[in-house]
Amino acid sequence: MIDLFNPNKTDMGKLNSMTKYPSILTFHNIDRGILQEELVMEDGTFPADDPEIFVTEKVDGTNSRILLFGGDYIIGSREELLCAKDDRFFNPAQEIVATVRELAETLAPKFQDDPVTDDILFVLYGESYGGSIGKGAKQYSGVHNRGFRVFDAMILHPQQVESLLYTNREAIALWRDGGGQKFMSVNERNTMGNMLSAGMESVPYIRKCKLSEIPTDIEGAYNWLCQFRDTNVALDQTGKGQAEGVVIRTADRSFIRKLRFEDYEKTLRKGGKVNK
Repeated sequence: MIDLFNPNKTDMGKLNSMTKYPSILTFHNIDRGILQEELVMEDGTFPADDPEIFVTEKVDGTNSRILLFGGDYIIGSREELLCAKDDRFFNPAQEIVATVRELAETLAPKFQDDPVTDDILFVLYGESYGGSIGKGAKQYSGVHNRGFRVFDAMILHPQQVESLLYTNREAIALWRDGGGQKFMSVNERNTMGNMLSAGMESVPYIRKCKLSEIPTDIEGAYNWLCQFRDTNVALDQTGKGQAEGVVIRTADRSFIRKLRFEDYEKTLRKGGKVNK
């Protein structure tokens, strides 16, 4: 087994790049903070087969990741790797390490000397929230409790990792931005979560519906979104209790978009159609 998380043997910049989480597109186009009536068409297309959509709560915190490999772990933010097991390097930024370290410590041994996970790089993506993490913290707790909710997971096999480590960072970024990362489906992630059974909590799956049930005009989409205003991930009874919005996705994640209250309310206020 390669010593993947050893900074003396692995280019940490490349490892960071290959495991960064891509930005989720908005449902409507957005220009300088104002939504446009046009839907976001990735690669000029939009699903025409009216797929089943999973609606999950979008938690207002900070994007975080846990890299697991051979009994070892690294914790990272969206942009950088922050901490390795036993504090081989350490950065306390945004309270991420303090929030997810216990989970990482619990999960890491499950990936050691296991014939299924041997040499597989497994990455959990989630939202660290509450505490003093960002402006949304007060929605979940008024007494600075913190939480972590998983929203995606990715697996990289040994051959993929080795190939990426032998290329340059620009090529890795192109691979990542071109959809090279393969995320687990909803069913795969749920199965994985049940298998690990380590206190790992997912973002709430609120509803399933057809894509055609979501209005495509801004005002209609906002009215549809309003049914999901209350958060399902409050950390105690002292928070204000509003969700940031929702993320909608197909089971295989081939289509994924976000709808945030802030974006729709700012746009509709400008048009005089909402008082919030």
